[in-house]
Amino acid sequence: MKAEKSVARALTEAKAAARRGDIPAARDLYLDVLDRFPGNRKARAGLLALDDPGEQDARIARKIRSLHALFNAGSYAMALDGAQAVLKDAPQAALALDLAAACLRRLDRPDEALPIYRARIETDPDNGELWKLCGSTLIEMMRLTDAAECMVMATRLAPDVIDNWMRLANCHQRRGDNPAAFESLTQALGRDPQNPAALDQLGQVLRDMGRTDLALDAHEQALTLSSAPTERSRIEANIGVILSANGDTTGAGARYRSALRTHDGNIHALLNLASLAQPEDLAEVRNRALGLLDTDDLAPLDRSRLHFALFRVLDRAGTDPAEAFDHLDQGNAIRRKLIRYEPSNQTCLFRAIRSMSDQAPQLDASGDGLRPIFIVGLPRSGTTLTEQLLSAAPGVHPGGELTMTERLCFDLMRRLQNEGGRVPSVDDMHHFATELRQGQAALANGAPVLLDKMPLNFRWTGMLLAALPDAHVVHIRRDPIETCWSNFTTSFSSNGNGFVYGLSDLVDYHRLYTDLTDHWARQFPDRIHMVRYEELVSTPEPVMRGLVAACGLDWSDDCLHPERVERAVLTASVHQVRKAIYNGNRGRWRPYTPFISTLLDGFGRADAA
Repeated sequence: MKAEKSVARALTEAKAAARRGDIPAARDLYLDVLDRFPGNRKARAGLLALDDPGEQDARIARKIRSLHALFNAGSYAMALDGAQAVLKDAPQAALALDLAAACLRRLDRPDEALPIYRARIETDPDNGELWKLCGSTLIEMMRLTDAAECMVMATRLAPDVIDNWMRLANCHQRRGDNPAAFESLTQALGRDPQNPAALDQLGQVLRDMGRTDLALDAHEQALTLSSAPTERSRIEANIGVILSANGDTTGAGARYRSALRTHDGNIHALLNLASLAQPEDLAEVRNRALGLLDTDDLAPLDRSRLHFALFRVLDRAGTDPAEAFDHLDQGNAIRRKLIRYEPSNQTCLFRAIRSMSDQAPQLDASGDGLRPIFIVGLPRSGTTLTEQLLSAAPGVHPGGELTMTERLCFDLMRRLQNEGGRVPSVDDMHHFATELRQGQAALANGAPVLLDKMPLNFRWTGMLLAALPDAHVVHIRRDPIETCWSNFTTSFSSNGNGFVYGLSDLVDYHRLYTDLTDHWARQFPDRIHMVRYEELVSTPEPVMRGLVAACGLDWSDDCLHPERVERAVLTASVHQVRKAIYNGNRGRWRPYTPFISTLLDGFGRADAA
């Protein structure tokens, strides 16, 4: 131990001597270490730097250039090995550290890249590029609050770098804070008003804010300014999404086809086209997807989406359930691996949510005017149809899937845990309610009632009803096998529904969901209105009249006609809710019965309604 301490002290003193310019003293200290420990890498590297630091830097730069060639060719593992070899002799070589971190991110190991960027920032805290790279890594890890802090630093240190503002906006988008994303993109476009990528991103934010008219304008402007085929194809696909949301499936299909003509590798466009293509076009879509699937350097997420596209085509054809399910299974398996879904984490989360909500004090002060109605349930359970019907009642504005509840609840939960696991106070609940009401007011367009149909808000029902005495919750419950199968066949655009990519995960999550929603129903029997989807579509008038009355709304005959409601729909149910209420979308899982025993056995049934 004494020798180790002596070596450590000698190395520290050598570095200090080198920093103050006393090269002879530093050389003597390094040589003393090497006399006793000839293999000491830190001493060798330090001595080499003293002898000819310029030559060492040049040698490292030459090596890194050759390793960058490997990186650019997609040989990330080989480039990483080379960068780590450089770091053995020069542990602080910035070029090698940055390359190693970039390789780790490409190899889907962002958790190993993050400490490298953190250490680099400690030695170079005014480097805006490092803050951006650190923030981007945190986004990949879904640590969005930390990521936003890093990206804010990047914009402060390098405010004229447009990419910094765009990445900050992306972070806000993922957190569900679209007003903040809009502000960041305003900053970007204020510096470069004709930046097509920023305009395209602005269109996506405006779309998610419900301003599809302005979103289309932004996308069209981006398209006129863009000359890169890949970028133009992406913009056209985004225009197709809005046209589809507005009910123009013909126009959407045309945009998706145009996007594929511009860039035949646009998998987003192909996946959406698979749902819209006419029967005579299915073979073409299938051949495109199979061709792209043979690409060697295909990103895992794109490979997953192609498998989902092939499932959609084969499912519509209905000729080979085994092949269709094989693609579906592969697409789900890839997505599950990418998300790193862990069922035990959900069990712990549900336990923590219930504990926090049960201990939260209930407020007795209602808001000033705006009244929220939360439509909850599992995804694909009928929440979009219910919102479409309720939005036809006078004075009701459909807000869509708002993420502010989840963001505010998670922020409060983390703060309580950081403060020793204390329970929510009255002040905590008032703060939560105030922020929530302010966010809702900004989206209600002056209507007295706002619908928030984020399905997974079923988790936060206890918090919502405790904080908002005037709120109502509409809980949509659908046959479990129908619900789980519909989720398993959907490639969601975000990672928030990680439980849907495995049949056993779906069964487990459904049990957690059932236990928690039953608990809320016992706690708030007069403020939670449960609607069974099967009853809604088979006998819509008595169900809807009862629901409208329970929510304190006025009746309109349009509450029975979703096809009459003119608004953008941005969920996976976009095409179904454009039709009159119908009861013909059941049993889609039946051709796949031989392959879904996990699902059927999980609910103790060999058959379903």
